[in-house]
Amino acid sequence: MANFNLRLLTKDEVEYLQSKNPNLLIATPTDMALLLNCYTYNRKSIDSIESHPPCYYFTMTNDDIYYTSGARLFFEVTPLGNIRSEYADYPSNGIRPVLEFLDDSFLELGIKDTPDGKMTIYGEYPMWVVSDELADILNQNYYSDNLQKTGKRYTFIEWREVPVVETTAEEDDDYDDYELKPKTYVYDEYYYNEKKYVRITSYYLEQTRELSNGVIPSEYEDYWLEVVPIPWFVDLDKHKLISKYCLVSGVPISFKNYKDVYKNSFMKEYLEKYLTPEIIPSQVRVSILDDNPELKKVMIKDFCNNRKYW
Repeated sequence: MANFNLRLLTKDEVEYLQSKNPNLLIATPTDMALLLNCYTYNRKSIDSIESHPPCYYFTMTNDDIYYTSGARLFFEVTPLGNIRSEYADYPSNGIRPVLEFLDDSFLELGIKDTPDGKMTIYGEYPMWVVSDELADILNQNYYSDNLQKTGKRYTFIEWREVPVVETTAEEDDDYDDYELKPKTYVYDEYYYNEKKYVRITSYYLEQTRELSNGVIPSEYEDYWLEVVPIPWFVDLDKHKLISKYCLVSGVPISFKNYKDVYKNSFMKEYLEKYLTPEIIPSQVRVSILDDNPELKKVMIKDFCNNRKYW
């Protein structure tokens, strides 16, 4: 059982960071988030190390705002680190998780001072697409059933517009009323040459942003992503870790118009039911590290020195 609560930043936390370190509010999406139609800014981050433009992401505030039409809005953080309102049913914002630990066990992870602040790594997730050469090798092994499954699976949700009332083609070819309906996808994790990978199919893409391997993605195409450790900013005083990246996308806050929207939201259910257990490493990696504490230290050191992930 996880010894942390996984959630989003609150509006109060965003305002606090604005006053203390506004750069921490700017988050870039992973390749995974981009393939799930994460909406980004129209230019790259000022930080030349980043290959992606920063993205929009929701907060978990329950402050209720009503648009003139009665639609529910929520607060989001913009690519420039500002706060503004957005429709609660918008599914293309990034998800930037926060881990709120129930004890001080996160101190055992090892904390590194970086130009951006104190950081650590915890858990893992499919984040970056692999090279074309490795993708070819993985596909060959995938189609010939030569890839070992770890037993871990990842869940993603795509929201698609469907007509509210179906009509026959003879009656009407155009629908005036649409609603968003969820479609759930579950993907297996595979183990190959001491690393882990996931093969996913991209969503409908409102934007086409270059991936970390230089490829412009296409809609509904298959991509291999490597499962790698997740880097986090560390808030020592609050026992809290803030993800450096927006890990995933495709999940709205809610479509229901009632009080305590976040508490009863699709977003909260997704974070608790799916993302929380899915960032915990599968047994292949856990068994290796548990039996070899020195190897764990080496892996963390190597990861900390790899700027691609930081």
